[in-house]
Amino acid sequence: MKAFLIRFWSAAVSLAGIAGLYIGAVAIDQAAAFWIVMAIALVVGGGPPVARKTLEWVSRIRTYRSLLARVAQAEISVEELRGSLAAASKEARDKWEAGIKEGYARIRGMLLALEGEPPPLVAIGEADGAVVLIARRLHGNEVGARYRVVDEYARETKGVVEAHEIDDESGTVLLRCVEALAEPFWRHLLFRAPFDTSPPWGVVLARCEYDIGPSTQPIEEPAAPISRITSPEVRE
Repeated sequence: MKAFLIRFWSAAVSLAGIAGLYIGAVAIDQAAAFWIVMAIALVVGGGPPVARKTLEWVSRIRTYRSLLARVAQAEISVEELRGSLAAASKEARDKWEAGIKEGYARIRGMLLALEGEPPPLVAIGEADGAVVLIARRLHGNEVGARYRVVDEYARETKGVVEAHEIDDESGTVLLRCVEALAEPFWRHLLFRAPFDTSPPWGVVLARCEYDIGPSTQPIEEPAAPISRITSPEVRE
């Protein structure tokens, strides 16, 4: 109530003063002077707020372009994040699918290897830039079977190979490395395959056994089928 009375009397006194000034100016035929005084009072009274608002709007106009640039950059960042998320999702999906395929190939290869004795190695060759082992086919050897490549004397497993093709005419099995555990061994075989196709000395194939439990080893993509052999010579 007190605040209302203060505003009321302030407005009443101000309006009464303005009315008195106007009546006095009209009485002495100086109405123009009244309006000049009112204009000056308006400028003096409203100048600081108007100036502050003007400066505020000028500042906003100056920062508007930088704000637009920031918004544009933020939109670009959002699109980049979306693209990264999509790529990460695809990569995770691809790895999951590759893991399923590799797990199936491992179990199938291990079971197929139980159908017959491991085939004896008779030669090596090169196919599509990778070394292949050539073995004499025995009863029960089938495509998809997996075998360990073992150094009999060092008692060391050099890797795992999978039977990819069977040549009924020559009675051989072509095996390709799907898991290299000794990289120098496989690089050496690839190096000499074009001019020396003899099998590695002291190396034999053994049935492959996988730990079916949880594994922390990275999953490799399954190898592609062999389409050609550049060193067809087979030594009996």
